[in-house]
Amino acid sequence: MQIISSNNNGLQMQKGNALAIITNKGKIIQSGMVVELMVFEAMLDHIIKTFCARFTSIDPNYFKEPK
Repeated sequence: MQIISSNNNGLQMQKGNALAIITNKGKIIQSGMVVELMVFEAMLDHIIKTFCARFTSIDPNYFKEPK
């Protein structure tokens, strides 16, 4: 059973589940779509940095969405 999957737009949680940031004492700091987006963006940033470090002719800014 796969609880988390992903596509080009973000993470998808299986219905009835949510990602959460929880303290060591069990207090929920944040949960839901906000955490899913934070995790996805952090993973994407890491992948881009790793890729561009290996292919130095590619500018990491190429992968950023225009504002």
